[in-house]
Amino acid sequence: METGNLIVQTMLIFAVFPYLNFFIYYILSYLFRALDSGPLYFLKKGKDRKTKMASVQAFVDTYAGPEFDLYYRYPQLINTVWVIFTYGVALPILYPVGLVCMVNTYICERI
Repeated sequence: METGNLIVQTMLIFAVFPYLNFFIYYILSYLFRALDSGPLYFLKKGKDRKTKMASVQAFVDTYAGPEFDLYYRYPQLINTVWVIFTYGVALPILYPVGLVCMVNTYICERI
């Protein structure tokens, strides 16, 4: 395979990865919450929700959203921008692929 194809393929993987990461986290968080409150967790309202957690910290760890990993997201963004600006002159397809990658990352971080 040529180098240009590998670079574009890697950028396409980076463009899809935020959605994969989001859905994997969503499925795992639902499973952990279902193990705690039962499989009909989202159908229960208010005081009907019971928990099996022994401490408040365990409850917060299970039901809180994910921690924002700035040490992971920032280098990924810098890497994407560097690849686009370095190889974009020779591979103009990288500009729209990079835009899709950054928009997908933004959408998944805002959800």
